Amino acid sequence: MPQGGCLTLTCQQITPPAKNQPGRVEVSVADTGCGIEPGNLKKIKEPLFSTKTRGLGLGLGLALAQAIVERHNGELTVSSEPGSGATFTIALNIAEESA
Repeated sequence: MPQGGCLTLTCQQITPPAKNQPGRVEVSVADTGCGIEPGNLKKIKEPLFSTKTRGLGLGLGLALAQAIVERHNGELTVSSEPGSGATFTIALNIAEESA
């Protein structure tokens, strides 16, 4: 957020554990930045996609995060509108026992 703003981190249990089913937790990062254009929002998880000036980013961060989350049977979603900031949410199963 080059112009400043607010960053909010949230963690909540969205599904309680049930018999033979782990619960689910959701972690969200939301900002009050400029938001993401709809055309870019459709491509944002693609490897090597970046809106940054050449040399300032490879466009691998979100693609890597997506792969890691999916490998752990999770889901990564992005919601945004121009002028309204963006929210990145990761939903994961709760571990059955501590590591």
